[in-house]
Amino acid sequence: AQQGTEKRQRCTLTFTTWASSDISRESKTWDKPKALIRCDTASYISQGHAKNGGCVFQGIAPSIVVGYGDGWDEQTNHLETARNQPSQTIPRMPFKVIPGFDKNNMIERCANNRVCGKNGLNRAWARRACREEWGWAYSQRYAPLPNGVSENQLGLEWDGLPDHDGIQGDCDEFPFNATYNGSYQYKKGEKKFSVRVINGQQNQDFGSALNKWFNRERILDHDKFFVRFKSAG
Repeated sequence: AQQGTEKRQRCTLTFTTWASSDISRESKTWDKPKALIRCDTASYISQGHAKNGGCVFQGIAPSIVVGYGDGWDEQTNHLETARNQPSQTIPRMPFKVIPGFDKNNMIERCANNRVCGKNGLNRAWARRACREEWGWAYSQRYAPLPNGVSENQLGLEWDGLPDHDGIQGDCDEFPFNATYNGSYQYKKGEKKFSVRVINGQQNQDFGSALNKWFNRERILDHDKFFVRFKSAG
């Protein structure tokens, strides 16, 4: 049945296997397994051939793979901390569990501009959390430290952010801005998310890669997915 403006349609694909025997002169047909397929023409799936509509198999938990060396190491490190040391993330919360790292605790893609657009609620509350921790000028005060140089060597007091001039920093959040699990929950007093000021260019490059993955895999509004990490080596 067709659903909403995305024109979602579902059908069942049956794989038929037929075999016969010259000895017994008997034949048999199997109509299993069956696969559920979803097709759509969602307007926000808008890159490459995907913009013309497409289909995906249902019943498989989608996952995006991240790792070091892809051009956004600071983004990857933030995600790694959110998974392995959630109680050490901002905003602080003891025994915090951040969703989105396995198929039993997935996060939901958001295509609602009011919640997850460039000026949406997620981004507004993420920036509020960053300002509360690092001050209003968090983006201007960010810069990666030179290789081998520590804050103490520069005679600066460590407050979580380098104080010397550098490139702009972005207030990154996980679960991602493009989910219903993002920083908007802070308004309700919940803290099951993480913010960190990271390299602005890396943050934006990863955001573009995430959006391309949404398009390629046809991840629609309210579809669930999770993040996986590349195996070392």
